[in-house]
Amino acid sequence: MKLNTILSVAFPFARIKEDTAGGAEQILLALDDAITNRGYNSIVIASEGSNVKGELFAGPPVPDSIVDQQIRERTYKIYKKLILNVAGIRNVDVIHFHGVDFDKYLPSIRIPVLVTLHLPISWYNHEFISKNKNNIHYNCVSGYQNSTCNNIHGLLGAIDNGIPVPLQPLRCKRHNFTLSIGRICPEKGYHIAFDAARKAKMAHLHAGTVFPYMEHLNYYREQILPRCDNFRYRFIGSAGISEKKRLLCSARCLLIPSLVQETSSLVALEAMAYGTPVIAFRAGALNEIVKDGYNGYLVNDEKEMAEAINMTHLINSCDCYRYVKENYSIDKMVNQYFQLYSRLTEYNGSDTDNRIDNNSKTKKCA
Repeated sequence: MKLNTILSVAFPFARIKEDTAGGAEQILLALDDAITNRGYNSIVIASEGSNVKGELFAGPPVPDSIVDQQIRERTYKIYKKLILNVAGIRNVDVIHFHGVDFDKYLPSIRIPVLVTLHLPISWYNHEFISKNKNNIHYNCVSGYQNSTCNNIHGLLGAIDNGIPVPLQPLRCKRHNFTLSIGRICPEKGYHIAFDAARKAKMAHLHAGTVFPYMEHLNYYREQILPRCDNFRYRFIGSAGISEKKRLLCSARCLLIPSLVQETSSLVALEAMAYGTPVIAFRAGALNEIVKDGYNGYLVNDEKEMAEAINMTHLINSCDCYRYVKENYSIDKMVNQYFQLYSRLTEYNGSDTDNRIDNNSKTKKCA
């Protein structure tokens, strides 16, 4: 069967936009762009307010209030219905899920399903993943993550996340501040970045989003705000594309004090693409991305991070750029996903009428 139409399904509680904070959302957006540019049909199911190049079927808007269980369950029902409707009227060849909660709105369907595991495998529904379902397949986003996913039926290996890389190294004027970028939540450990910068006698900025989850809001209020003085140590909110580029091009270095085993790090790759060294904890895939002493430093704690900040002048910005261009380009990532889409389409080999369970067919879009 020839590949024609890919349906991408986003995490329901984050908008898909160019300035989105989440790595999964950025990868979905990059794939949507590539699918459309290559002449295929790209359909995206994502929250209201999302902006995609393909055809958008919008789910509920991202809530302004706390995302409680009642909101989750209501949203999951809407997404499941949307997926069935779109698959029924658009002759979808592959459905590509990007949300950690995908099993909550995956309908009974025979179309080939690809689930990209953007997050640590322990965050997913183990009972569901361990079941033997022939039309559901998984891929990881780094070699490290793939090594943690043994005994998963349908695992197809790893496709490293990729980013757009400038054609040539940029000439950037560095300033005396350190930077961290990402959504505010306890597992990212951004309070440690503030403390390490202060210990190194360096100003620090953090750009990111606080999502409406109680744990995230409490962490922001209790750990981030008390460390800000609105002068040398600041939380500046989310940064758009141009603002993020300006920050990465002018920072002394990027700090990633993650307290969980990261499966990838797009912001680390983005920093290096602009010649900016990365100082990171030895957390999961960061051990693959950061080559200690070459494009940044791997450290174990706040003290070592502070010491490394004062050693960033030893890192060659051209080495940072070259490493990302050779190993983590978006073209390389996109080509691998298209190979996977084609493989799944050929593997399925059934005609359209048989790809939706008879009990679940619908004729009109909700």
